[in-house]
Amino acid sequence: MHNLIIAPAHYPEDFEVSVQRAQRRQKEQELETMCCDLAKAVGWLSFKGFSRSGGADRIFFREGRCFLVEFKTLTGKVRQNQKVEAEAMKKNRTPYFVVRTLEEFKDILISRREEQ
Repeated sequence: MHNLIIAPAHYPEDFEVSVQRAQRRQKEQELETMCCDLAKAVGWLSFKGFSRSGGADRIFFREGRCFLVEFKTLTGKVRQNQKVEAEAMKKNRTPYFVVRTLEEFKDILISRREEQ
């Protein structure tokens, strides 16, 4: 597993406390918030996903690149319309991820950074 290295000055003041809270409860909204905070700290813009049924929760942009994320709890199920959306993005060569933990999201950020 990769470690995402971010200078401490780039962390929001309460970031570590929030990470611990998100890992304890694993609520989808908390996970989404933590991932968005981390992405912002390393230069990604994030926007709430599409309003259509099955659309990803978030779209992340940085330096002409983008990827989509559907956030799920550890036990959350991907609905059929979300599977259809993921397949459509795959056919369009747009990266689409289902994220269940902050560590998974860190790995995605690392892989997106290495793409440069």
